Amino acid sequence: MPPPAAGFTGRDEELGRLRAALDPSGPGGEQAVLVTAVSGLGGIGKTALAVQAAYAAREAGWFPGGVLFVDLHGYDDAPVTADQALQSLLRALGAGPEHAWLDRERAGLVAAVHRAREGKHVDTAMRLALCLSGYLRWRRHFDDAIGVGSAAQKAAHAIGNRRCQAMAWNNLGVALHESGRVDEAIAAHVRSRDLLRDLGDRRGEAEAWHNFGNALAAKGQIDQAMEAYDP
Repeated sequence: MPPPAAGFTGRDEELGRLRAALDPSGPGGEQAVLVTAVSGLGGIGKTALAVQAAYAAREAGWFPGGVLFVDLHGYDDAPVTADQALQSLLRALGAGPEHAWLDRERAGLVAAVHRAREGKHVDTAMRLALCLSGYLRWRRHFDDAIGVGSAAQKAAHAIGNRRCQAMAWNNLGVALHESGRVDEAIAAHVRSRDLLRDLGDRRGEAEAWHNFGNALAAKGQIDQAMEAYDP
């Protein structure tokens, strides 16, 4: 936590209310989670009050597991995102985010997919690309997601793995949709749907229909989208 404000004064009533709300021996103290909010105009001392209350709670021994602080910069032009706040808390606890390694190695992994597809490790390229797909979309690296999706589709086709090819078409379609290339996304989902139908994978086909409908809706083709949602 940041240090308490020097010369903090004049908030005895508000501080008492916060302490009462945080006191585990008080009414409602048996709850699993205590949430207390301090509201008001910017610059009137909300953060200083919250920090003072946190120090008081810690000194009272109410939170032996530790106290963490995150400044969300709510009044700034670029407030802290939920992901940034979570990473800050994890670092404070001495644990890095699970995706930190992927973030560091992303460029190398994407390059490995493309290199492997051109050599004798086509199966590895396909499986690595399928594994990376969800991560790349989650981190909004859409160009990379499209690149590895296309590589996975071509690799799966080269070794005759139709199920993985259908998965790759689906992943590629989602990435294309999220990057605004809706027409290409529609075509990719059609390829995925048709392959899964031929394979008799009804669950996979239903997912492909759903993604196909999402792409149609994004293009404004609402009637066709409704038909896709309920084929």
